[in-house]
Amino acid sequence: MASEILGKEIKEIVQGDVQWDKETLKAYSTNQSMYRVKPMLVTFPKDDADVINIIRIARKYACPVTPRSGGTSLAGASLNTGIIIDFKKYMNQILDFVEEDGQHYVICQPGVNHKALQEFIKVKGYFLPPDPSSAPICCIGGNVATKSSGAHSVRYGTFDDYVEILEFITIDGILVNTSNEETIPENIQYRLLRLKEKISADDETLNFYKKREGVKSSSGYNLPALIRYSKIGDFLAHILVSSVGTLGVFTKIKLRIEEIPEGVATSLIYFRQLDEAMDSVKGIKEIGAVAIELLNYESLKLVRKENPKLGIPEEEVHMLLIEFQGLERFDQIEKLERMIVEKGYDIYNEVMTELDEEKQHKLWAVRHAILPTLMKFTKGTDLKAHALIEDIGLKIQYLAPFIREATKIFQKYNLIVGMYGHVGTGTIHLRPLINLKDPKHIEMIPHLVDDVYDLLFTYGGTITSEHGMGRNRTMYLEKEYGSTIYNYMKDVKVIFDPKNLLNPKMMICEDCKITDNLNII
Repeated sequence: MASEILGKEIKEIVQGDVQWDKETLKAYSTNQSMYRVKPMLVTFPKDDADVINIIRIARKYACPVTPRSGGTSLAGASLNTGIIIDFKKYMNQILDFVEEDGQHYVICQPGVNHKALQEFIKVKGYFLPPDPSSAPICCIGGNVATKSSGAHSVRYGTFDDYVEILEFITIDGILVNTSNEETIPENIQYRLLRLKEKISADDETLNFYKKREGVKSSSGYNLPALIRYSKIGDFLAHILVSSVGTLGVFTKIKLRIEEIPEGVATSLIYFRQLDEAMDSVKGIKEIGAVAIELLNYESLKLVRKENPKLGIPEEEVHMLLIEFQGLERFDQIEKLERMIVEKGYDIYNEVMTELDEEKQHKLWAVRHAILPTLMKFTKGTDLKAHALIEDIGLKIQYLAPFIREATKIFQKYNLIVGMYGHVGTGTIHLRPLINLKDPKHIEMIPHLVDDVYDLLFTYGGTITSEHGMGRNRTMYLEKEYGSTIYNYMKDVKVIFDPKNLLNPKMMICEDCKITDNLNII
């Protein structure tokens, strides 16, 4: 009844679609996470005016509103009980490709598919460096909202490094262009500037972030933006990056793009000792690698079982996949091979390097096979590779001891776990096989996560390196940052959304549990 009343009122003032039928609500009750939350209704705006009207109605009835594009959130950030604003259906256009003072940019709406955008600019000789593995199905709005990155973040960084301008709608229904100070509400300007002054004078907080340099993180609000940028529009744009729809609703995004580098080379190395594989990462990174990917022995064993033709050794080995780009790649390959010999690493066979594009795809096939393999491995069972503790980050020098100790934790709980990641940036994806229909597994989940995160925090790590905040992380945010910084983050939320209507519980939640709203159907 409430869905129908609210839906009909919105329908009268928007050009786009509004739906609250059973099938639509069922479809939008899940995403790529382990959660299920039924919304009140789903809206499909056609333009900025539609978004403004939807938000104003939501505010009128104190109804939560959650933006959604690709629905690929592994943390459940695009699920909520109120109004879903879906940008993928209509607001999915690439609006412009521009050159300004020798630098090129692409301007698009949040519902643009990541792969489609890459294909559009590729024919012009450009690419968007952050490259999440979900590119075929994810969208740019979600990429910015989670500060996503990908395999090539070793050289190129995250989406935060490429956002130039954002246009977004505030909870008051005001369209803000971060490049135009006149559009920024005075109360937001004033309070953000005061918070910037407060943080800039807080030596403890400044020291915390200084010590965290080298940890790629998308957890919490992007407070370093308040320190890094001087102009209100710049730090406003970048504090919205990684905010998962809790501060404003994006409607237009301007991104810096780069020229496609000339030539690529891919090297594959199998190490007999995990510690040696991890020890090599720092040197490989210094040589100039743009990607350094890991699959540990347990992951390789699973992949080999399902993909015997990939040529994975049967012995206990750990794989590093390394990519170099540009004219300097030939020298870099030589340096890599020399370093392996000089360090005396115990490797299986020799360093395998391919320059041919098709042969490189075959090397990458091992890395790309891990998640599909985990899914196939559990086919016909209730075990699933759920996104539980799947996206941690820490400094490179701590990778080996963390992985070694985390493996013991999973063994304590008798769990099979896929372990892989972008080790060049300290990003590790952990995918334990969990049965959400087993009460014992559900009871185990918070204890398992507590153990892994307690270990992670001893190494100064982060709960999410590139997938962003959501239902499986909010309860650990204060423990990661401490009460002072956590309270600053709460201040940010209040500045933008004092009534807590924008995607509530996805960043700040005092009473959330990781096992709330599990998708056990």
